[in-house]
Amino acid sequence: MNSLNNRSVARHLSLLGVVVAVVTAAALFATPALAADSDAPKAPALSDRIVAVVNDAPVTLFDLNQRATVLARENKTAITPAFKAQVLELLIAQRAQVQRAQQEGIVIGSRDIDGAQAMVAQNNRMSVEALHDAVQKEGLSVKTFRQQLADQLTLQRMRERLLAGIDRPSQAEIDAYLDEQQTLTNEKPPVQIQLAQLFIPVPEGVSPSALAAIEAEKQSIDAALKRGEPFEALVKAHSKSAEAAGGGDMGVRAVEDYPPLFTDATQAVSVGAVSNWVRSGAGFHLLKVLGRPIPKITMTATQTRARHILLTVGPDLTQAQAVERLKAFRAQIVSGTRDFGDIAKANSQDGSAAYGGDLGWVAPGVFVPEFEGPMNQLPPGEVSEPVVSRFGVHLIQVLERKRVPLGEDAQNEAIVDILKQRKADEAFKKWTEEARLRAYVDIRDFSAE
Repeated sequence: MNSLNNRSVARHLSLLGVVVAVVTAAALFATPALAADSDAPKAPALSDRIVAVVNDAPVTLFDLNQRATVLARENKTAITPAFKAQVLELLIAQRAQVQRAQQEGIVIGSRDIDGAQAMVAQNNRMSVEALHDAVQKEGLSVKTFRQQLADQLTLQRMRERLLAGIDRPSQAEIDAYLDEQQTLTNEKPPVQIQLAQLFIPVPEGVSPSALAAIEAEKQSIDAALKRGEPFEALVKAHSKSAEAAGGGDMGVRAVEDYPPLFTDATQAVSVGAVSNWVRSGAGFHLLKVLGRPIPKITMTATQTRARHILLTVGPDLTQAQAVERLKAFRAQIVSGTRDFGDIAKANSQDGSAAYGGDLGWVAPGVFVPEFEGPMNQLPPGEVSEPVVSRFGVHLIQVLERKRVPLGEDAQNEAIVDILKQRKADEAFKKWTEEARLRAYVDIRDFSAE
């Protein structure tokens, strides 16, 4: 479904991760709660006391107490004066960051906030009305909650701007990242080994004279190796194994795919060297370590095969009507009275309708975040609640998921994204520190309550 494609949308700091206890999520980035909201719970007058001023914006005791309560619950800790001092510094830093982002031209409109609010509700499988109820039960007004979402979006957009300004990493940087990952792999025990063997069988019930002849042959081979004769030539002359014609090479295998007798005998043998003779139930083996190759780093990605039913919103169908219609479809699908594919063919308003809504196998980042986020949370077979995106309202069902190795080009692009995100993290960290340092801050006494 081409209309859903939007690879350029940054997915970092996605609001889809916000939980029902929205005041907890808001503690990550949002500015403090505003105690003066007309629909906010009434706080004692003492709570209106200002405990800090960031540039020209106050932080009240109500703000501080509310955030401290949430973070103490999250971290399962007591609210001590030292803890409250840390929370106050967090609030100050967040307020300074949002102010600086706004000064640098980041503007969040009401439609942006509406979309973020819808994403939070979808992520928690509830309606916007139920989300508002949950917010208020947490002691937060809807107005304050929306302001906190605006602040989160402000900082998210700021980070996206910093990310957009980062140049594409060079091939040398990509190769260095692969070397870094390879080094991490090298620190682990080798998982592959390549062995060659010279095999002399010992028949069951062998006579003493025949066994003596075998021992003499072994000694002759040992002497030849000491003289520098090639192992492969000796294999061809003496070995009775199936690999003898190829110099005894048994190939690269996972360590566990070789007999433990072989791996134990060669554990301390360096590459290119030959082990001592080892005896198995079949006879004598002389083993050469041809190599311990490190598997090439191969990145994988989760591909998803999903289907959907899309209703577009317009003059003839409001968003609320589309949601109700899809809820009815979902009830029929879940109860087993109608098939998802049949409903999609008859009702979905995009090109996938002809295929029962099947979108095919897709890699991460193909769909816009407001669609991909809910899709990624669905177990295979489950049908989502109505999901609102910029293209309309959807029901989504995940059919299958699989991990697939990335080709060289796709792997390079994945590494490019990783490296750019690293640089964006560093740039954003520096930016937040500078925002705090540049802010005028007046901290007042908050010990008396």
